[in-house]
Amino acid sequence: IKTRIVLNTDLSYVLETKYLGKDDTVFQTKGTFKWDESGSKITLDNSDKQIYQVGENKLFHLDKNGNRITGNLEDNYNLQKEKIELTDKYWKLVRLNGKQVKAGSREPFIRFYAKDSQVNGNSGCNSFNGKYELSEGNKIKFSPFAMTKMACMDNNTEEEFMKVLEKTTSYSLISNELVLQDEYETTLAKFEPDFFK
Repeated sequence: IKTRIVLNTDLSYVLETKYLGKDDTVFQTKGTFKWDESGSKITLDNSDKQIYQVGENKLFHLDKNGNRITGNLEDNYNLQKEKIELTDKYWKLVRLNGKQVKAGSREPFIRFYAKDSQVNGNSGCNSFNGKYELSEGNKIKFSPFAMTKMACMDNNTEEEFMKVLEKTTSYSLISNELVLQDEYETTLAKFEPDFFK
């Protein structure tokens, strides 16, 4: 089971799980958590009352008695803190020129690969791929993209999305978000990572 937990400072959490090798369904639970008296363990308020020991940049899923799980599978119960980086992540487009992106038949996204500075994605209709170039000061430049040429009747984002990529000159990673900006530092697009794709 692939697991992702977001712990917030207001003691709320989001737990996402996906059964590997089965369908693509991601199960999400939201709630609150509480610290134990020692300040080293948390308990989620979900139906399983899951307990985790908090380590440096790690969470250890504990058994129902609050003990570490040992044996051949113990590594499967250790969660590493996710570092938000530009590359090798599925970035789902959520805002375009200040407007929320409406879901169509295909989800618009972009993915950057460290190897050979490749980039690919979907415009909400057609797939695209090309290259990107990074320079000092979080500057980014895209090469012209190769695209498929399907006609999608319910697509309202493709043309605008591709124009935004042409105008993009810089990016920033803020909290859990990728922001693309133009030369005037105007926000053109916002993306959120999907850790399950």
